Amino acid sequence: MPAVRPITIALAVLTIGVLVALFLPTLSTPRLSGLEVALLAGGSAILATWAIGRRVAHLLDVQRAQAGCLARLREGALVDAEGRRRGMELMTTKLAHELKNPLAAIKSLVQVEAKQAVEAKSRRRLDVVLGEIDRIGALLREYLDLARPMVEAHVAAVQLDDLMTDVATLVSGRAEAAGVELAVAGQGGALRADAGLLKEAIVNVVCNAIEATPRGGHVTVSYCAGERDASIVVRDTGRGMTKDVASRVGTAFFSTREGGTGLGVVIAKTAIAQHGGTLEYQSTPGVGTIAKIALPQKRAV
Repeated sequence: MPAVRPITIALAVLTIGVLVALFLPTLSTPRLSGLEVALLAGGSAILATWAIGRRVAHLLDVQRAQAGCLARLREGALVDAEGRRRGMELMTTKLAHELKNPLAAIKSLVQVEAKQAVEAKSRRRLDVVLGEIDRIGALLREYLDLARPMVEAHVAAVQLDDLMTDVATLVSGRAEAAGVELAVAGQGGALRADAGLLKEAIVNVVCNAIEATPRGGHVTVSYCAGERDASIVVRDTGRGMTKDVASRVGTAFFSTREGGTGLGVVIAKTAIAQHGGTLEYQSTPGVGTIAKIALPQKRAV
């Protein structure tokens, strides 16, 4: 390599200088003085240092060029991946929108047929079809809620008591249908929040608790508004989760429920985070799960 030649030359000069210093006394020519030998050795050292410095500089230039090339490749790959991701999101969101209308038409026709069915076996089968249609519709709604851009929060004064009364009204029917006893109680106060977004988040959390609780179980929702923050705690007597499973709750497409997507918790966490709050889960297998929502009282979101 060309960069190695200066080092080779410098070492050769240094070797010659040492040989001259050692063997000159045996020659008939005048002997070099100590100063001259020192100058010769010093020059050789300077030359070797210069050659090594050039080699190091060359290696650094190569390293910088390689790093720049890798950075450009990485940036290009990220841009390409982001473009593909956005295209995929656009396509799947459009597909979800397009599926809603024919699904609604199918549901209407099945409902008509179910009402006119004479045989009990046919009615049971049509009821199963209606249940699956509702499940598909719920999946589509959850995906669209997740895929849509983050909705801007419209903050206003909200009474926590009124908000929780609305939540209890919305989820009481589902609890009754599931055979789960629901209790909502607490002491509220005023906080600044987007009532619609926050209500949707709390409903998602409570509905998850109801679905995780077997018939005959209990779901208790307690809330409290203090001077600095508000808390909402949802307790269920469901099957519970291990610590590892509980840590994964709130991850898209992870669910402990068969056929679930986990998107409801993701949407709830997003809405609560917009209010500067947190949603955390604690669970004990065979005992139940506790979901804790913490909200700051005076936060402009």
